Amino acid sequence: MAWFYAMLLCCNFTLGVKNSHVRKQLGLGHKSTHRLCNQIRLQMAARCSVNRLGGEGKLVHIDEVHVKYIRNESTRSASTAIVLGLACEGHIRAGIVVNRRRATLLAEIERMVIPGSTIVTDRHQSYHCLSKLGWDHIKIDHSRAFHNFHGVTNNPIESYWALLKRNLRSYRQVGEENLWLFLAEIQFKNEARKRGGSPFNHLIQSFPDISVDPLNSIRRQFDWR
Repeated sequence: MAWFYAMLLCCNFTLGVKNSHVRKQLGLGHKSTHRLCNQIRLQMAARCSVNRLGGEGKLVHIDEVHVKYIRNESTRSASTAIVLGLACEGHIRAGIVVNRRRATLLAEIERMVIPGSTIVTDRHQSYHCLSKLGWDHIKIDHSRAFHNFHGVTNNPIESYWALLKRNLRSYRQVGEENLWLFLAEIQFKNEARKRGGSPFNHLIQSFPDISVDPLNSIRRQFDWR
C-alpha cells in the first residue's frame, strides 16, 4: 500500500513531490524515502517511449539547454549539465549530453530522428551543417524574432524547457548522478498527460524489468554521455 500511495503522490504533483513530503506521509526514514522515490522514477523511465521521432514531412524541433540546480556529489558543490531535447507532435525525447559540439549533437540527431524529417533549430553553429548532410533544415534567428516569418517556431521544445526548469527548481537541487531519473519523471508525466488520463493509471499498467542489465539500457535513454 505504501508503494502505491507513494506512486500516487509522485504522479499527482505537477512539479514533482519532495522526498520530505513523502517521508512525512508514510513515516519513513530519509534513506528509505530517497530510495523509494528513485525507484518510482526508474519505473517511470522504463515506461517512457523509446521510438525515434519525425518522419516524411514532419517537423522535429531541436534545442539544448544548460540545466542548473545540480549538485556534484563528490565535491558537494553546485554544478550544471547540458540537456539536448527533441520534440515532434507532442512527443519529447531529452537526454544529458557531454557538450554542445557539432559531433556530439549530430550523433544524437542521426540516432533519434527518422530520415526525411524537417529539423527546426536555432542558429547555433553546431547545426549549420545539417543541410549539407541531407536534412531539410529550418533555422530560427532569435536575434530577430522567435519565428522565421513563415509561421515556424521552436516553441514545442522551448516550452518543454520551461516545464523542465520549473520542475527542477521545485526540488532546489538534484544529485548529478540522479539527474537522468528526474528527466525521466518529467518526460513520463508530460507524455501521460498528452495521451489523456491519469499519469498514475499509466504508471501502474505494467511493471517492466528494472534489474541490472535493463537498468543500464533504461539509463541510456536519458543519459547520452
